[in-house]
Amino acid sequence: MTAAYVRGDDERSRKMRRNIVRYCVLSQALVFRDISMKVRKRFPTLDSVVAGGFMMLHEKAKLDELHYRYDKHWIPFQWALAICDDARQQQKIASDWLLQKVSEEIKRFRTNMANLYNYDWVPLPIMYAQIVVLGVHLYFFVCTISRQHIISDEAPNKSIMDAFFPFMSVLQFIFYMGWLKVAEAILNPFGEDDDDFECNFLLDKNLA
Repeated sequence: MTAAYVRGDDERSRKMRRNIVRYCVLSQALVFRDISMKVRKRFPTLDSVVAGGFMMLHEKAKLDELHYRYDKHWIPFQWALAICDDARQQQKIASDWLLQKVSEEIKRFRTNMANLYNYDWVPLPIMYAQIVVLGVHLYFFVCTISRQHIISDEAPNKSIMDAFFPFMSVLQFIFYMGWLKVAEAILNPFGEDDDDFECNFLLDKNLA
């Protein structure tokens, strides 16, 4: 959308388009640094963000000069919106409606980043995961005793199949333990496991 709405073949127009996208990805990188261990290891400091090509030295200096009680992740979005307004004044964006559409897309991207940050900001209590794991294992421990069949002609729960192979119990074990493993995997989707989100790939893809 930025390439379509910000018109011009001169160098200044190309820089405007690149900087709008780069500032949005810079905010994404700053958010990912706080919620993803992989990105935090890749960019432990703002200097490493500069070395990665997401931010310039003078932009880092501007961020360091800001003494703000809240997070600075959203400042690059304001820079991107300022470039859009400057492009409209220079007639590189043809109309106010196109400026509004570009601004809405930037704001929507910013809202999505804020949602990710807010979800990570409120962690699940560790006791919740421990209780779920304990409950599932305790349930199957009780099942090993309670579901044993008494081999007798007078037994009310007599079953030829379950007497040799506990078919339903095995099915329950497979499903419950499988769901438990899935729950443990999605408990931290921004971790370092192979099944977690590839945040570094997303950053490189968006900046490419």
